[in-house]
Amino acid sequence: MRADGDLVRVEVTAPAEKGRANRAVVEAVADALGVRRSAVEIVAGVTRRDKRIAVRGLDPDRLAERLAALAEGRGEV
Repeated sequence: MRADGDLVRVEVTAPAEKGRANRAVVEAVADALGVRRSAVEIVAGVTRRDKRIAVRGLDPDRLAERLAALAEGRGEV
């Protein structure tokens, strides 16, 4: 997972069948941001390559800090 401008890019190897890739994306985002998987939800783009994701239970300032760390290339946060 890496920040790229206004986007966060998540690459998974799970196949896009029966929701496997979506579950892998949720898991990757949750792990990178340090939140529970249940706090991450795909709110748009379930069947598309580009997705909009909501993260609950994370203060906006803390989220911005974690995304900035990704953008700076500090790896997982």
